[in-house]
Amino acid sequence: MITAALCFFRMMAPVVFSGPTDGRPPYSDRKSGSLIVELAGQTEHRGVYFIPEGSSVSDFVRMVGIGTETSQGGTNLNGRLKSPSVVTIWRDDHEGVSSVTVNRMSGAKRFALGLPMDLNSVTADELDLVPGIGEKTATRIIEYRQEAGRFRKISELQGVKGIKNRKFAALHRYFTVE
Repeated sequence: MITAALCFFRMMAPVVFSGPTDGRPPYSDRKSGSLIVELAGQTEHRGVYFIPEGSSVSDFVRMVGIGTETSQGGTNLNGRLKSPSVVTIWRDDHEGVSSVTVNRMSGAKRFALGLPMDLNSVTADELDLVPGIGEKTATRIIEYRQEAGRFRKISELQGVKGIKNRKFAALHRYFTVE
């Protein structure tokens, strides 16, 4: 009986392939570099990519199989990407890629990916995602930032009412200062 059950589960085990086999572009399923970039907009290759350090916007767009020849707009395609970023592709029906924009990734997406959120741009709703920060503490952090100006160090969180050594020790891994 046990042998039959083991054979059944063995037959039901999923098959795992080492790389993309469904036409997805390289770097979409493995952590091959230290840059984390989300591709958004009008493309079938939307998703989060782990790409080599030092990659430019143009390098990334080529990696995912999108031509840049007709790209317009204010984005420097030779500029180096920073992690984590969002590259958004907008297409013109007749000319291909009409513009490429690069922005910072939102705090909520960073949190979902296990990346630290920037204390200088995080919203109260995003702060509320962090274990140990409720609505009141989130509001206090935002008020502290508005009164004191930009955070220069993560340790400045200890200046917020209700965040002392023990709570700071539990929270600091969720944040960065950019």
